[in-house]
Amino acid sequence: MKKLIKLLSASLLVLILALSCGSDDGNGIDANLFGTWTLNTIALRDCANPSDNSSISQTCDDQTCVRIIMTDDLRYERIERVRGQDQSVRGQIQVSETQIRFLPDNSTGSEILNYQLTANALTLSNVTIVCTEEFRYSK
Repeated sequence: MKKLIKLLSASLLVLILALSCGSDDGNGIDANLFGTWTLNTIALRDCANPSDNSSISQTCDDQTCVRIIMTDDLRYERIERVRGQDQSVRGQIQVSETQIRFLPDNSTGSEILNYQLTANALTLSNVTIVCTEEFRYSK
């Protein structure tokens, strides 16, 4: 009887451990981040001079557009269309709980931006001495 109780206890422990180890991807990054994001708005807020606070809508058409494509292999491509010509920058991203670091392939520099994410909205922000710059994207 004692052997049966020990066997059942061990089996229950194995089952609990198996169920607690879910099948996540291990990187802890919200899957909503991955996809194609189109810039909608550029905003300046919390400016030292309150009259500098502003918001400008961005269009995406055959002449101008800004998109960021982020993939689950932690790569990105930023495509900016200016006067109908696309210019592209590709690289890697490093994602923490509140920031994304963009590491271009063809440069030694990087850019770190704060981010907020919902299913269909991404806000990237940069806090400067003068203002907070916000770049609002949608899927």
